[in-house]
Amino acid sequence: MRFFNTAGPVNCVKHYCLDPLSRFVLEEILSLIRQEKYFVLHAPRQTGKTSCMLALMKYLNDTGEYLSLFTNIESAQVAREDVTRGIRSVMSSIGIYARDFLGNQFVLDNDNEILQ
Repeated sequence: MRFFNTAGPVNCVKHYCLDPLSRFVLEEILSLIRQEKYFVLHAPRQTGKTSCMLALMKYLNDTGEYLSLFTNIESAQVAREDVTRGIRSVMSSIGIYARDFLGNQFVLDNDNEILQ
């Protein structure tokens, strides 16, 4: 049974939702990616940014042309002026998300830091 999700990324199998990839012009985003350009997805809180990025990651990985990874680096905010701590937090997040989304292609140490 599906329901309305009110927090966090949507899962279109479980939740009522619009297709996240239909919320932006996919061909425009793909063009930027092909050109190796940066882009910003800017919108208010709770409007589907994470869901869109997760759907884009899946789409890109499913094509086999790209290996894409979504990661959330909000945890680095607590480091404030401690750059080393902030970088460790970012790398840890990347390692955890790589393991969760891309499988066992990466080896993590006990602190969830990427070894290879």
